[in-house]
Amino acid sequence: MRNLAVLLFIVVLLSGCVTATVNTQNNKSLTNTDLSSLAKVVLIPIKVEVKESGIGSLEKLPERSDKATKIVMDELRSAFAANGNIELIDYVPSDDSTQTLLDEHIGLYQRVAGSAENIQYMGPAWKSRSEYDYTVGEGLSFVSEATDADIALFAYGEDIVSSGGKKALAVLAMIGGIGVNPGGIAVLHVGLVDIKTGHLLWSNSSASQGLSLDNNNSVKKALVDILQSSPISKNKG
Repeated sequence: MRNLAVLLFIVVLLSGCVTATVNTQNNKSLTNTDLSSLAKVVLIPIKVEVKESGIGSLEKLPERSDKATKIVMDELRSAFAANGNIELIDYVPSDDSTQTLLDEHIGLYQRVAGSAENIQYMGPAWKSRSEYDYTVGEGLSFVSEATDADIALFAYGEDIVSSGGKKALAVLAMIGGIGVNPGGIAVLHVGLVDIKTGHLLWSNSSASQGLSLDNNNSVKKALVDILQSSPISKNKG
């Protein structure tokens, strides 16, 4: 998540807003499931963090993080239902060892998806890398056995907000004729994985200084943009 957030942060500073789409679901050799008739997707536990950026510090805000996590989960369910009538079912690990195994796969997914999206910003020599098979392996079978789902939905986000002190410093700097951006940045990512093969079928991330992950309307708008290119969208962009 860190590498993806840093990259998108740089791009946002240059362009104001960015999305990074990876789409491999059209390669039928990678897919066990006909996504056009998809009815059920298992929602892997989501991690959304809201952090406050101060003057030389970065602190997690637990209450806002919990609120953001709930909002993203609720808005994802609504967005999937509106787009494709697809049921999102939760997966709850049965014990500590299963939780550990799941956490390992979530971490692996973030690295794989981050690499797949980062490659979109590399030079021409790297463009063929988009045709490579991005996979988390076949180790998610325990999720399929517990839920009877063939596709897993991964989502995560990070929202960096500015402290009052940092905003005040920016104001003073502006008064002194120095341009300082006091605003933070948020990144929201959604991706689909074929559980049986472990292949990343599709993912998209949105990063913006105007995105707030603990605000329903802001998250809803971001998900509309993110899911526009997804296999479940009625109007793929």
